[in-house]
Amino acid sequence: MKKTLYFEGAGCVPCNDVENCRIRTAFTNKCGRKIYIEFLSGYKHIRKGNGRIISEPNYLSCDSYYYITDDPEIDDCNKSRLNCEHNQKIEKVKYTKENILAFVNDHCNADFDKIVVLDSLAGYRVFADTNKCNTSDGYNFGDAFNYDAELTRRRREKVEEMKKEFCSLFNQKYDNTSYWIENGELVVKINVSDKVLQESGWTKGRKFVVVC
Repeated sequence: MKKTLYFEGAGCVPCNDVENCRIRTAFTNKCGRKIYIEFLSGYKHIRKGNGRIISEPNYLSCDSYYYITDDPEIDDCNKSRLNCEHNQKIEKVKYTKENILAFVNDHCNADFDKIVVLDSLAGYRVFADTNKCNTSDGYNFGDAFNYDAELTRRRREKVEEMKKEFCSLFNQKYDNTSYWIENGELVVKINVSDKVLQESGWTKGRKFVVVC
């Protein structure tokens, strides 16, 4: 069975073969150390012979990388950082799934077979809603996430259906409704003005749960 590391997509657009230009996760490496890591699509800077610097986009950048110590007295985000973060001595490679996987395995002492980048409707968010900073309880671990591809597909279909319904109902060009996963359920929050809501005849409230 392949060992998969799931990432939360935290950016807005895809890059190369990766579904999101900013991704983050937490996991346990081969030595049992717990790690938080975040990647961005960044730049490779090349100095030409005339001294001019050319910046090429869509390269892998490790934006944050630290141990989760489970010691509430240690500010892991600032005090437990590792030197692979923003390390200019590491050869710049393209922002691809293959290179992200290689970085995690080579620099984090891990042995994953593949990475998967999830959108918000999959329900994976690396930061847990616990307010327990600097401990494992403050994170959801991407190597322990139980991804349900079929459920995620149904959620996407339902959201697209509701977007069309709300655009028509509220006379909008673009839907401004919020959709997110909370406690395993699809939550919907309508954000139009009170006047528009009343004139539309909508009576189900602004915030509600949808079964998929």
